[in-house]
Amino acid sequence: MQTPPVAAKATLRKAMRERRMAMSDNEWAGASARICSLLLAQPALQVARRVGLFAPLLARREVDVRPLADMLSARGIELFYPVITNPPNAACTGDFRRVTRDSEWVTGAFGVLEPSANCPAAARGDIDVIVVPCLAVTINHERLGYGSGFYDRVLPNLCPPATTVVVGFAFQLVDSLPTTPHDFRCDAVVTA
Repeated sequence: MQTPPVAAKATLRKAMRERRMAMSDNEWAGASARICSLLLAQPALQVARRVGLFAPLLARREVDVRPLADMLSARGIELFYPVITNPPNAACTGDFRRVTRDSEWVTGAFGVLEPSANCPAAARGDIDVIVVPCLAVTINHERLGYGSGFYDRVLPNLCPPATTVVVGFAFQLVDSLPTTPHDFRCDAVVTA
């Protein structure tokens, strides 16, 4: 008998969280730096004028894309970050908002830094590339997140024309993932 997707996803999420937390500081920092370098070499990022990023959950050892944000800002690239809304007893959703050097940041629903409500929300066509975190990802661009469904609900509002690139550490690249019909398949994967 096959494990139902929800249970299989929960098991894989736990294993990947544990593996990520087992990384040494040097492993984590080095792999994050390599991923940022590889992202800069991506053809889609080389021509992008507007990029969606994420504020990494450093305590959970997500890929640290903060240096990438600095490099893109220095090039004059506009940056957008997710804002997650999670009304009681409803699905997690939200949008991406444009930030500038003067933008205010707030702590959002899941303890993630987010742009304040004063930052303009992105509409379809406002973002060229969106960099997406994961707990696991396949070579076919299927990703496993934390389970809130934010990216699965928000990315279809922006893609296409936005291109999505999932980032993760080498061990997060797996052969297959349990999927459900609402899971959003991304366009590319970068791991190190």
